[in-house]
Amino acid sequence: MTAKRRHERDRALIRKRRRDRARQRTRVMSPASLRGASDPNDKWLDFWDLGDMHGIRYSRSYIRILCERGDFPKPFKLSPRKLVWRNSQIVAWKAHAELAAAE
Repeated sequence: MTAKRRHERDRALIRKRRRDRARQRTRVMSPASLRGASDPNDKWLDFWDLGDMHGIRYSRSYIRILCERGDFPKPFKLSPRKLVWRNSQIVAWKAHAELAAAE
């Protein structure tokens, strides 16, 4: 095998690994896997509902940073561009944040 062919093969493997990693990061939740809520009436909130219902006025990028640090509930992906949170998780997070601020 020539050096050029080996190089092309290696580049193809690298592209495949990158695609696989990107697919893992953008795994979309199926409706069946989202049904595990403890309360069947628990609402799903999108980014705009966080501000409208709970007064959380953070930018999308700051919420992502908080989620990565573990300081905000992790969202569920309904599609590659749609993130939602459970209302019960946001209420619990707000209560915890208020207790921490009071101390």
